[in-house]
Amino acid sequence: MRQNITVALLAICVTLLAVNVVQQMTRPVFPAAFGQAVGNTQGNYVLATGMSTTGNNNMLYILEVPTRRLAAYSVKTRGIEYMGVRDITWDLKMEEYTPKGRSHTPAEIKKLLEARAKSSRKK
Repeated sequence: MRQNITVALLAICVTLLAVNVVQQMTRPVFPAAFGQAVGNTQGNYVLATGMSTTGNNNMLYILEVPTRRLAAYSVKTRGIEYMGVRDITWDLKMEEYTPKGRSHTPAEIKKLLEARAKSSRKK
């Protein structure tokens, strides 16, 4: 009788462990980012958190809505480290983009989009 209870408990534990392993394998690699608007009622800033591409640092992103500037910070144990800032106005006007080894500056993107607009108007 005792042996049957032990076998049943072990079977339940193994089943729960298997379910946990399957859940861990099917969840996304990066956790979802969370954002919150701050400032006055116009929502001048949006804060978002996430993970770095390597997955070992937490990241803090601040979007200044009126100017469309995005700043990135790496969150360390002793504070935050400034990573960079970018004007994303022209990034948001692209319909598709496939990077080929390097990223482009906003000025390069603007020039490319304006050239495409001119060529489409000529047709």
